[in-house]
Order: sequence, then C-alpha cells, then structure tokens
Amino acid sequence: MKHILVTAFLCLMLMTSACSNFDESVAAYDRGNYATALFEWQRLARLGYLPAQYNLGLMYYNGDGVPQDYVQTYQWINLAASQGYKYALDNRHIVANELTPDQFAEAQRRVREWWMLTR
Repeated sequence: MKHILVTAFLCLMLMTSACSNFDESVAAYDRGNYATALFEWQRLARLGYLPAQYNLGLMYYNGDGVPQDYVQTYQWINLAASQGYKYALDNRHIVANELTPDQFAEAQRRVREWWMLTR
C-alpha cells in the first residue's frame, strides 16, 4: 500500500510540474517565443502530456517556428486523439485531409513507432 501512495504522489507531482511548464510554454508561444514553446512542448509531448502533443501538432500545422509539416502535424494530433484528447479528436480529420496517401501512411508509421517505443 505504501508503494501505491508513493507512486500516486510522484505522478501528481509530475503532472503538476508538467501543467506549470505547459502554462509557461503557452505564454512563451503567445509572446512569439516559438523556440521556448517548441522545446517544452516536445519534452512534454514525449512524456505523453496530451495538450503538449496537440499544441506541438498545431505548431507544425501553422509553421510557427518550425517548417510547416503536415506529417508531423498528423503524428502529434493523432497521438493525442488516440488517447481521447477532445481538441485532437475534433480536428484530426482536418489534418488528414491535407495529406497525400503516402504522407498519411508515413504519419501512421510514426505513430505506431512512437507507441512501440513508449511501451
């Protein structure tokens, strides 16, 4: 029981830290400091933080501080959508319509690869 409580506490602390860092990165993005937002959203996205995955996808969709890349967009938005993130679920189809069949296949491959690496 003690291990469960410790694990739950550590998870809560990590999520609190992630939320704080996420809020700071949103503020950086809003100021046009895309490099800071990109760095933090990449870090949080790789940790599985759904809002960061979605926002990272939006950066690639809009080309904000990164080259516009619909494959990267779909990869990150699809990852967030596949875990139930509402905004990603609502918008994934928009990105999918921008992709060629080859790009769609590549994005799907990257998503499968990401899942294999994180499990």
